[in-house]
Amino acid sequence: MAVSRVRPKQGVPPYNAVFALELRRVVKTGQFVVLPVYVSSPGEAIQYLKIEGCGSELCDVDQFRKITAPYTLDVKEWRIKCNFDEYIEIDESII
Repeated sequence: MAVSRVRPKQGVPPYNAVFALELRRVVKTGQFVVLPVYVSSPGEAIQYLKIEGCGSELCDVDQFRKITAPYTLDVKEWRIKCNFDEYIEIDESII
């Protein structure tokens, strides 16, 4: 959660908590936005969090990428660190 720069800080979430970053598209503008969602336990209310550096709960995807850039790997670096040198093959017959 810390890498996504959400506010307010939640600390260590409980065992059954859910934290997700939803990618949404604004219908009127076509703009892609990121919305952080937190649920502390099953049956509890959904909390929509704000990302530090964004003006509202809906954070422009390009702004989100800038904010989180210091914590992300490019594909080449990811392949090296994860020792991954093959392309993923997806069996579409099961989809």
